[in-house]
Amino acid sequence: MEKFPKKLEIFRRVTSSGNYLPEIDGLRFIAIFLVLLSHVSTFFVDRDRIDFNPNYLEAVLFNGVWGVSLFFIISGFVIGLQFTKNNKLSSSQLKKYFLRRLIRLEPPYIVALLIFFFLYIYVVKKYSFFELLPHLIASAFYLHDIIYQKHSFVFTAAWSLEVEIQLYILAPLLSLLVFIRNKWLDVFLLLLCFTAYQLFYNNYYNVYILFSFGDFLFGMLMAKHFAHRKFHLKNYWLNSITGVISFIAFIIIPYHVPVFLILIKQMFLFLFFFLSLQNGILKKVLSKNLFTLIGGMCYSIYLIHYIPLVSIGNILMRYFNMHNYYKNLLMGLIILIPAIIICGSIFYLLIEKPCMQYGRYKKTFSLKTESFK
Repeated sequence: MEKFPKKLEIFRRVTSSGNYLPEIDGLRFIAIFLVLLSHVSTFFVDRDRIDFNPNYLEAVLFNGVWGVSLFFIISGFVIGLQFTKNNKLSSSQLKKYFLRRLIRLEPPYIVALLIFFFLYIYVVKKYSFFELLPHLIASAFYLHDIIYQKHSFVFTAAWSLEVEIQLYILAPLLSLLVFIRNKWLDVFLLLLCFTAYQLFYNNYYNVYILFSFGDFLFGMLMAKHFAHRKFHLKNYWLNSITGVISFIAFIIIPYHVPVFLILIKQMFLFLFFFLSLQNGILKKVLSKNLFTLIGGMCYSIYLIHYIPLVSIGNILMRYFNMHNYYKNLLMGLIILIPAIIICGSIFYLLIEKPCMQYGRYKKTFSLKTESFK
């Protein structure tokens, strides 16, 4: 693992378990970069090109949804590791699990929702207070897509967070199935991962949990095999090359393709994730400080990225619009993405990182409880 500079230590992710896998943050970096690249591309298309019929290269740039897929795989893996130690699902374990999720995710999410809520009402003036309030409440409880059958009016990208919460609720039950030691069951579950994708892409577009279920389940399977060290890859260089090829193949297959190519793309993503956990070269690359630093702040970046994207992006389009998709995109990569990362890092330090201190909250809560006994 690369030594982390002391000046940047303040930005380092805090883990409550004490077990830190830097390559996971490296994978988070890839995921958030794909999302940002896609959203920056979409921004310039929406502002400057009414009729957008993307060519191959432009279609590849719209792979943000696959960054979300990688996020779900990582979530399944991280959550799965928590259940590998003890999958008996005692009431105390479940309480600890849900409390950790609540403290870790809810405060930054609520703060972000409130920021968007007041911006829409008092700055953008798109909605009135009472018009947007029901959507805020539905979004706060991760129910907007279920109630309104539409993405959140307050924070559009919250759809993925709503699905993630649904998967977190299912995770304890899934762990009872996933962590049964049976190779044929593993094969069946792996096939189920691909089946969920096929169901989603065959006109079940409103059931977003189908989109992510296969990714999350695969992540849990990888947690099982990672914890028990079932796979031992011997050919070091061959696996490194395979990992690189898998990543490139995953990237170059665009989003809007027939279902059979979607499944191939998913297969390459799964293979790349698996090899990233096993191969020393891939782990070393993914563990670079730049990747782990940004990847560790990905939740804050995701929550807040629309604000600098739209505000700074509108200024760029007003004064520096070159009326060329690729030139505008290059300008976005040079200016917008760094601005988004800076804003995300500020939100991370002020809001998210304190919520990562689960051990501190737990200790304080325990002391207060003891004082009443």
